[in-house]
Amino acid sequence: FISNGQKKYKKNLVKSIIPKTFTPNWINKYNFIMRFERFVNYPIQAYFAKKSDIAQYSVFAAGPFINIIIGIFLYLLFIFAFVPMETNMIEQNGFSFDLINDSYPASIAGMTTSTIVTLNGDEITNFWDFHEKMNCVRPGESITIGTDKGDYSLITTTSPDNENKGFIGIKPIENKIALKEEYKPFSKQFFWIKGLFQWLYRLNLLVGFFNLLPILIVDGGRMFQIATGKIFPDKKKSDKIIKIIAMILGAIIVIMLAKTYLPKLINLLSYLIGF
Repeated sequence: FISNGQKKYKKNLVKSIIPKTFTPNWINKYNFIMRFERFVNYPIQAYFAKKSDIAQYSVFAAGPFINIIIGIFLYLLFIFAFVPMETNMIEQNGFSFDLINDSYPASIAGMTTSTIVTLNGDEITNFWDFHEKMNCVRPGESITIGTDKGDYSLITTTSPDNENKGFIGIKPIENKIALKEEYKPFSKQFFWIKGLFQWLYRLNLLVGFFNLLPILIVDGGRMFQIATGKIFPDKKKSDKIIKIIAMILGAIIVIMLAKTYLPKLINLLSYLIGF
């Protein structure tokens, strides 16, 4: 539906700018409207050169505009529909932890890296729930901590930060979540559709904004060429400015891509060579 919307919008724009007598039958035969932004046909390119800047901007901006609008719509749908649905489908189920050192009560009691789910029989949903309950525990007090590996009894020691609070010597890793039982039968379908919408809004926004870049191979470059031509009537000077801007922007894109993907590529090559 995205592609059809773009084609229909561009087709209406072209019809409003080019008179019917100027569009022979062979244009539709070779699907000219779909490739209009590339100006593969010289007569129409010459015709557009005589049109107003607004008319030319309207055609060039059609594709990116449609992509961005659809991307925003899909993003809002993702945020206000799928995210609340996912939040309702999951529940917090304790938090994972790691030991600070062997001298503290948790390590002495034999606890290992696992997930804490109860404290003195009370359910623990996340780390902040545990932290709030531990604020009421004093040094030297006996407590029972339930984990996914079993229950442990230990005696708290004095907290390094507050001598009036108990301390067991653990540090949180992450809160744990679990899917509610009633949603498990169709959870795979839901998360697949959610992932699809996530990729669709990202892809549309990426394509839309990329097409607005001042590079001649995309619509933004054509608009930049028109604007530069108006500011600098000298064609050689305007072309030189366009090339410089394109080179700078191209270099920035290459550097950003290299910074992101070059280390991964090097690691992959190292693995393959080592293998």
